[in-house]
Amino acid sequence: MSTDPPPPPVVPESAYTHVEHDLERPDPYHWMRDREDPRLMEHLQAENRHTAAVMALAGELPKQLFQELIGRIEESTVSAPWEQGDWVYRSRIEAGQQYTRYERKPRDGDEAWAVFFNANVEAGQSAYFDLGFLDISPDGHLLAYAVDDTGDETYTIRFRDLKTGLDLPDRLEDVSAMGEWAATNQHYFFLREDDARRPYRLYLHTIGKDIPAKLLYEESDPLFYLGLEKSQDLRYVFAVSESQETSEVQYLPADLQTDSFTALFGRREGHQYSVEHREANWLVRTNLDAPDYKLLSLPVGSTDLTTADLLIGPQDGSRLEGILPLRDHIVLFERVDGLDRVRVLDPANHSLQTLPTTDPVYEMDPGPNLEFNAEYLDIEYSSPIRPAQVVRHHLASGTSEILKKQKVPSGHDPEAYRVERIRLPSHDGIAIPMTLVHLADLPADQPHPVYMYGYGAYGSPVETSFRSSWLTWLNRGFIVAIPHVRGGGLLGEAWYQDGKLENKANSFKDCIACAEFLVRSGRTSPGRIALHGASAGGLLVGAVLNTRPDLFGAIVAEVPFVDVLNTMLDPSLPLTEFEYEEWGNPQEPEAFATIRAYAPYENVRPQPYPALLATAGLNDPRVPYWEAAKWVARLRQNQTGTAPLLLKVDLDSGHGGPSGRYRAWEEIAFVQAFILHHLGIKAGQPSP
Repeated sequence: MSTDPPPPPVVPESAYTHVEHDLERPDPYHWMRDREDPRLMEHLQAENRHTAAVMALAGELPKQLFQELIGRIEESTVSAPWEQGDWVYRSRIEAGQQYTRYERKPRDGDEAWAVFFNANVEAGQSAYFDLGFLDISPDGHLLAYAVDDTGDETYTIRFRDLKTGLDLPDRLEDVSAMGEWAATNQHYFFLREDDARRPYRLYLHTIGKDIPAKLLYEESDPLFYLGLEKSQDLRYVFAVSESQETSEVQYLPADLQTDSFTALFGRREGHQYSVEHREANWLVRTNLDAPDYKLLSLPVGSTDLTTADLLIGPQDGSRLEGILPLRDHIVLFERVDGLDRVRVLDPANHSLQTLPTTDPVYEMDPGPNLEFNAEYLDIEYSSPIRPAQVVRHHLASGTSEILKKQKVPSGHDPEAYRVERIRLPSHDGIAIPMTLVHLADLPADQPHPVYMYGYGAYGSPVETSFRSSWLTWLNRGFIVAIPHVRGGGLLGEAWYQDGKLENKANSFKDCIACAEFLVRSGRTSPGRIALHGASAGGLLVGAVLNTRPDLFGAIVAEVPFVDVLNTMLDPSLPLTEFEYEEWGNPQEPEAFATIRAYAPYENVRPQPYPALLATAGLNDPRVPYWEAAKWVARLRQNQTGTAPLLLKVDLDSGHGGPSGRYRAWEEIAFVQAFILHHLGIKAGQPSP
């Protein structure tokens, strides 16, 4: 077999020029936006064939890595149980099955578990199947469920009689994956989207009635998305309008004493808040005079926050991420100095208990916790080296029990690994946190390959939970590095604001600083780092690639947001107007100049680029397939090196990639094989 990669396909070009702010920008690949162009499918299929041909040089490595991944997964497993109303629920998946089935049994009694929804059956032979949600009516008799069978995130909601197991005639077509039951058990709230795929209208459907759903609320501002929530005690339904920087909540009694929503507070630019209900009081998590939020309480019917009682005030270094009200307690989900903290407030005596942790870096995520009257709290705890476990904390006694432990069938000893969080200076002297994971006995006096995963947008921190797929790297002597760059939310609101809009370049420079530190400290050497990002993380990867390609040996950009300037100039595309407060509106000259200065597609230039794998989903409504396709074409046009630049387009999926767990693992194995092959690392067997 030849070791030389086959030549890439010749990409058709068409004359097209963007003109904004008296600047002409040629874009010969603009034609790819037209799904009706007969050249498009031929080109995408040619790209897939080329990628397959190049990856054939890796031999059996993808299959080997797939088997390794399977060996670390419990192919047959049952979830921890959860309670809701008169029933106990759980999910189950069996070896060989792509999807989950859901079971329940009466809360009292000895009846056996009964399947009420089997996604394997519902998916049938569909190439793509996404279950948006399962939503049980308050009386436990009806099931609402949402399905997307294309990957374009447009759902159909159906209703099932759980006594007979049969679906009702009711169908809600082309809706968002959000819905809530009214307390009547016969009415269902749902959302529709506008032409730009923005949820903006909230309706009420009456089960079993062949009448049009009633429009209850419409969000007319294109900067705002409309969401739908229900209070933990099930007494109120909330219509939540949110932009990137402002929110407004309308409320409605869930028993439909009225079907008119009432605004809680007037919309105020920059005021972000969320609302819960407990004992005739609103619990308001608000950023008013508290950038990282505080918790207030005021009586239902009051709209004056200045009269509210302060339950939890703002604290330096701490961000209040969310709350969970229970009958006797209020649970606080916080992030303190970049680490999760869960505290439980007893409103009767204002005492606080903090849930314990055991690792220097970890994640604590809430379980279902659907019962307002519950005397316990379920939390999923894991760390980069410690598999997940679902822990039930009994709030009155302070005791805990483990309901479920994630197992690694091929074997895993957390003590064989080390995780740490270090800080290093960026270009402007600001200390950037970076999480490092590696074998505990990894020699410190020699360079090692590095797998670096980055994101850095929307104030969302990169999760540091356990990922069995990362054992592929760790057991082969890699260092796994997570740079917590500005634009993410690890260190609160200021950290987010310092990496967005006119400050966006800080995200890219922080990532580069982290890679340079790993080289400078002797942990690795140039060309031995693999950089991986997805969606907005693909933007990070693309901008870094244009600036410092010499640092990296392999780049993976999944559904990457790389044609930023052209996308943000087109308000007809999904998300564009909503995203103005994240990236800026390039119709304005200053924002145009800022985005143009870093947009990956705009800044490709002649230089040697490392091996690249870019992926896309043909039906992706968030980051259109053409962004990756155009970017790869322009990179090839400017490649002065010899490394392959590959495009892989899933013709049956959207933003989340292929559905079904085995198909998802095959995709992970493919990406891992690309990285190992192009870093020049032999297949081998991972160390135990």
